[in-house]
Amino acid sequence: FIRSDMYSGLDGKKFDTVVANPPYDFDYFMSQTATKGGADGEGLTKRVITGLPYYLCPGGKAYVLSMISDREEETAEQRVRHWLGEHSGEFDVAVLSAGELDSNLYALEAVTARGGSINDVARHLEQFREDGVKKLAIAAIHFIRHRSPREAVTVRRLAGVSPKNETLEWLLEWEHTKADLDYLALKPVPSPTLNVLTRHEIRERELVPVEYRIVNTDPLKVDTPCPAWVAFLISICDGEKNGRELYEQLKDRAFLSEASFSETMRSLGSAGVLRFPNSREAE
Repeated sequence: FIRSDMYSGLDGKKFDTVVANPPYDFDYFMSQTATKGGADGEGLTKRVITGLPYYLCPGGKAYVLSMISDREEETAEQRVRHWLGEHSGEFDVAVLSAGELDSNLYALEAVTARGGSINDVARHLEQFREDGVKKLAIAAIHFIRHRSPREAVTVRRLAGVSPKNETLEWLLEWEHTKADLDYLALKPVPSPTLNVLTRHEIRERELVPVEYRIVNTDPLKVDTPCPAWVAFLISICDGEKNGRELYEQLKDRAFLSEASFSETMRSLGSAGVLRFPNSREAE
């Protein structure tokens, strides 16, 4: 064990793995204690991340659980990448968010829960406005440092019900390989937790479907409307038919080109809605 103020006591050592869960509570009363993350809650988190280029080995991985903010000029994931400085291109960054928090409501609840006054709330709402804070998110942030030069990936998704480090690693690997996969050859299957919801309305005395919605809970959280043909596509993905066979069943219904079909498959894969078990890269 080494007692250290962040990296200062490590004497230039480098590591294969860095794990951090720094305090990220906003220091509403400016006490600057070690249980707080500074005035904006990100002070210690930023120090962890800015040190990664100097303390994480090539091929190394870092996992940081913290609260970060979207701001007027940059999203949280863009800000995290900029904290890596001139070495930013050596890292992949995945942000798996547990959901977004309204900054104004969070400030009100957090200050009053700690016995603060309405003046404290107003002061920190003003600080939010000065910093350009729009939304807050509790997030698992995953970094992989490249062993050799390759294009850096930045991705952000909503976490599913049982987020794992493996989900973060799968997400980054998927982002690297998705453009090179032959979706006409792969045999997709739906996520086991997927639901496709259909809303019907009475029209001319008949009950007709008017809206379809994809809802998934694992590995990523998804809740989004979709066209009828996408709902049909998902219904015929049985792991036996390859993409070309699926496209042949679908093309007359959706009037799709092969390129548009492949792009849809790619998007559904990126959302974790479809899986491709016969593709090693996408597992």
